[in-house]
Amino acid sequence: MGLVAMPQESEEGARKAAAAKGKVLVQTACTACHSLMVIQNANKNRESWKKTLEKMTQQGMPKVPAAFEASMIEFLTQNHGEKTVEARKNRGPWGDSRNANPLW
Repeated sequence: MGLVAMPQESEEGARKAAAAKGKVLVQTACTACHSLMVIQNANKNRESWKKTLEKMTQQGMPKVPAAFEASMIEFLTQNHGEKTVEARKNRGPWGDSRNANPLW
């Protein structure tokens, strides 16, 4: 009987899995202090999101373990990465019906 090769998880598949985990972590950690709209309007590159997480830790967010931080950064980069100026139009908390709370 021969050996059966198991399919290797693709790099893209691994990144999607990490981003899925990161979404939950972002929703939990970040919304303790502000709405998701702050994140949705940011659109930063990978390095900028990393710096933002460091800044949030300095401002009181509990330190996130490195493995979780990597998942958060993957999610943020994939879903709220750099976009063109037109796509980054800031909707603001009062101009968007998704955010009923003006305190963001």
